[in-house]
Amino acid sequence: MRAYTTTTAVWIRAMLADEYGVPADEVKWITLEDGHVAGVSDPPGAQRTLPASDLLALLRDGLIDAAIVDRVAEGESVVPVVPDPEAACRGWQRRHGARTLNHVIVVRETVAGDEQAMRELFGLFRSSRELAGSAVDLEATPLGLRANRRNLEVAIDVAAAQGLLARPLTVDDLVTDVVATLQ
Repeated sequence: MRAYTTTTAVWIRAMLADEYGVPADEVKWITLEDGHVAGVSDPPGAQRTLPASDLLALLRDGLIDAAIVDRVAEGESVVPVVPDPEAACRGWQRRHGARTLNHVIVVRETVAGDEQAMRELFGLFRSSRELAGSAVDLEATPLGLRANRRNLEVAIDVAAAQGLLARPLTVDDLVTDVVATLQ
């Protein structure tokens, strides 16, 4: 994988554990980059490879058994570990009642506490989604705390289970009172 703490890798480890009984701490994880979470070290089972390495080349050369990568090009000599990964992901999300969020928009706490600024930002986000029309999957881009609370709860649980949090968190630790009231 690119880095142990990339969001996609976190979700995939959760799915492998939940759906296939693959405990993350029993896998040797090869990473190309340092972690993406300040203050969180890679676990003992993670090992850095040369930074210039290419995951598909490592896989093709038999140096690794599997890789977490974007879709592979047609004609590659590799196959998915999970026969229908998109269906597996949708099933996992359905069972957990949450979307596997990869990106969220965050602002400084001083901005998040400014009700006028936050109302304007939320309005801009809504307008942007509307202007995009059918190019945006509204289910895949939930807006606001109410729409994301369960997604964030599951993300926190998954991160905690993988030892990626410096301290216990709740969703309410992530938002200001102003943000909590906006939708």
